[in-house]
Formats: sequence, C-alpha cells, structure tokens
Amino acid sequence: MAYALALKMSAILFEQAGSEDEEQTDAAEPTAQEAGAIAEVPDLDPEATVMMTRKQRGLYNAMQRGLSKKRQRAESLQAKAKKLKQPLF
Repeated sequence: MAYALALKMSAILFEQAGSEDEEQTDAAEPTAQEAGAIAEVPDLDPEATVMMTRKQRGLYNAMQRGLSKKRQRAESLQAKAKKLKQPLF
C-alpha cells in the first residue's frame, strides 16, 4: 500500500513538473516557485489516508503540518518585506 501511495504522489508531482515546464517555455516571467514561493503539494483524497497504516498516516500528517508552517512563514516574510518596501512618508 505504501508503494502505491508513493507511486500516486510521484505521478502527481511528475504531472505538475511537466505542466510547469510547458508554462516556462510560453511565459518569460518567473513562476511562483522560482520567485521563492513554496510549491503546493496536493492533499490526498480522504479515501487514500484511510487506507494508510497509522505510522504512514502520522508521517503524512507531520509532512502536511511542516508544509503548512513553511507556507505561513513564507507568507509572513513576504508581508514583512512588502511593508518594508513601502515609503515612510
């Protein structure tokens, strides 16, 4: 089951990477990932998490919490940088 989950996640990430490559050739401006934003990792459907073992589910949840914390930290730093760039007058 863990192997199937890993295959599903790698397929999703591979599809996203393929679509990003196509977008980069069309657009001259940098993508969000190149600009320093954290890549979005899609959540699995609830049925997939039900089939995980307790250990796998715990690791998956820990990974999601870590990504959430990174996303929040990046957003706060971007807001802080935006505030610093504003003129004082």
